[in-house]
Formats: sequence, C-alpha cells, structure tokens
Amino acid sequence: MNSMDLKSVLLGFLRREDCTGYELKAAMDESVGFFFGASYGSIYPALKDLQSGGMVLVREVIQSGKPNKKIYSITPEGEAYFRDQLKKQPAADSFRSEFLMQLFFGQHQESDRLLEMVSDHRDTRRAKLKMLRGIEDAVKDVADPYEMMCLRYGVTNFEATLSWLDETEARVRELAREKKLGGQA
Repeated sequence: MNSMDLKSVLLGFLRREDCTGYELKAAMDESVGFFFGASYGSIYPALKDLQSGGMVLVREVIQSGKPNKKIYSITPEGEAYFRDQLKKQPAADSFRSEFLMQLFFGQHQESDRLLEMVSDHRDTRRAKLKMLRGIEDAVKDVADPYEMMCLRYGVTNFEATLSWLDETEARVRELAREKKLGGQA
C-alpha cells in the first residue's frame, strides 16, 4: 500500500477536526484537490473501511427535516496508522492527461480542432489558477507553512502550464501555416 492512500489522507484531515464526509470532500477540494482528488464515491467507502478497522469513530447527529449527519473522528489507532504512513517513502508521482494524449496524436487532427483544444485547456487552467490564488489570499495568514508550500506548487505549476500552452498554440499555428503552404505548392 502506498503511504498516502485515501484512507491516510482522510485521517490526516480528521486530525485537524471532526468532519462529515461532505466536509472532508470540501476540505480536500479546497486544499489538496489539485494534486490529490477524491470523489464522494471513494470517500464514503474509505470512511466505512476506517470505521470497521477501528481508526475512526462515527457519531450520528439527528437533524430535523434533513437526513441525519454522520460525524467522523480519528481514534488513537487511526492516529498511529496515519503517523506510520507518514514514515513510508512516498510512491512515485503518476500523471495522466487526455489533453496531452490527443496533442501527441495531433498530426491526425485538424489544426482548428487542436487550437480549440488548446484554448479550452488554457481556459480551464486559468480558472484553476484563479481559484488557487483566491485560496492563497484567503489563507496566507492562517495556513500552515507546509500547506502553503503545496499551494505555491499548484500556483507555480499552473503558471508554467499556461506559459507552455501559449508556446504550444504558437507552434500549432506555425505548423498549420506550413501545412497550408505545402499544400499550395
């Protein structure tokens, strides 16, 4: 098992405070979501496994007119497991990008399609960068320095990706012009 599987991550968040599954998802999305995402469909089964393993306790809060809330808290066993996982060597990062896969096969696509793809990817990255900068502004005075290091990694990564997308767009345009000129000769 890799040291920072979803269960370990959830335990790390529960060390801060007791949370519902919904609150854990929101906390992850607002902090580590750009490099370690998780869906509700993976969070709730992981919480159930943690509960059955004695690493979290669950208390149910009765709510009027709404479904009852399950609030999770870490146990000493969960704390020990979390600390043990932090001692392990992290697994190598993995990266997957459908955008890059389509760009890789760009010679089989129309230039307009590639330019649209680059533009859409840029828009998405700009939006994520804006979100991270907003988070950075909101938490810079209260966040842990290590959390800020990870946030700065995200900001720097998105800034670099945007710069690369500008270069890529220019190169796709250049290749399209060369193809057009070659076709006219």
